[in-house]
Amino acid sequence: GLQMVDHPVLPSVQSVLERAMYESGHISSSNYGAPRKVHWRNSGRTDKGVHAAGNVISLKVAVDRSQEGSSGVFARSTFDRMRNAWNVALPDDVRVLDVAPVKRNFDARIERDRVRYVYLLPSFVLNAGGGRDFLKYWTGAGSGVEDIRPSSSQKEIDWTDDLLTRLEKHCAAISPQSFRISDGSLVKMREILGSFVGSHSFHNYTVRSKIKEARTAKDVFRRYITKATVQDPIIGPDGTEWLPISIVGQSFMYNQIRKMVGMAANVGGGAETLPVAEHMARALDLDVTVDVPTAPSGGLFMDVGLYRSYNNKIIKNSNIQKNAIKVLLDWGEHDNGDDNAVPYQKDLIIGTHSGGKRWKQFREGVIIPHIIGDKGNKVDFLKFMVQLEWNRKLFLQ
Repeated sequence: GLQMVDHPVLPSVQSVLERAMYESGHISSSNYGAPRKVHWRNSGRTDKGVHAAGNVISLKVAVDRSQEGSSGVFARSTFDRMRNAWNVALPDDVRVLDVAPVKRNFDARIERDRVRYVYLLPSFVLNAGGGRDFLKYWTGAGSGVEDIRPSSSQKEIDWTDDLLTRLEKHCAAISPQSFRISDGSLVKMREILGSFVGSHSFHNYTVRSKIKEARTAKDVFRRYITKATVQDPIIGPDGTEWLPISIVGQSFMYNQIRKMVGMAANVGGGAETLPVAEHMARALDLDVTVDVPTAPSGGLFMDVGLYRSYNNKIIKNSNIQKNAIKVLLDWGEHDNGDDNAVPYQKDLIIGTHSGGKRWKQFREGVIIPHIIGDKGNKVDFLKFMVQLEWNRKLFLQ
């Protein structure tokens, strides 16, 4: 995860970043270990197992004033040297992609308008037949193995070593990497995800213990989603087809995106006989309680924080004040989650184009290959496929 944790063996991203800044002289010894002293703010949190491609952190750092220009503005090279110094001290899986000056009272969390998450879902999860066949095999249909039949009321599968071995053998037979989503199913998935757009109560899309609280304070779990869709499928090195699911919103609750994806996979795989619109509306009705499956954490990453309102203020001030900050927090080629947004007047702004290139390289060269190449992720998704089918109880037919 990003946020600071007190753990001697498993450090957080924040702790290794702070250490790198201290070693480079940009955080003093008196401020080291005290994030509040440097006004450290994270734009968002990531939970265990969830990666981040473009998280944003704001803080006050020590800068050599001799590098300051006559107009009180530091050259781009000053911030590039900072970034390089920090990256030298960081582990390979943590990178600082850009450093930019901001206004004095900037807060990375408060100023952020929206955040985009991406979930990479292997399309074989939607193959109801694969999960159904395994459940029939597991529960002894035609194999004479009756002693491991679970209780029909058991909600979660207990994945023992023996059962995982059976799953591996089953997968070798059904070749999940050969599954391809049909055009019709892709359209259906986009319809399902599109139903999340707007302001809704997502009480069914977080931990169950919070639902009672949501009903007593109706707006507690209301969230505004500006965009949710499935991009065109991509094919991994082993032939597995992956669906990049992009979700943009102002903020999200614990497990919300994983449950949104879980619901999409459940309905998209044929779990419900109700029309898509009707079923999705029920799950967003505050008076209705629905069991929503949680997709594995390994497919999710925080793509980038979006700062459109802040950028518009910078553009406005740059036209009025000669020495105003002229750096947008926009790393290039980003979908800002608003189809009606007016493009930035980038001819007026010193942008962060190189930072955008580094973000794209880290995203596409490190995070995405790691997710689609992780064998543990594949196993988790196969288990998820079977769990969805278990919930449907189709194996009893």
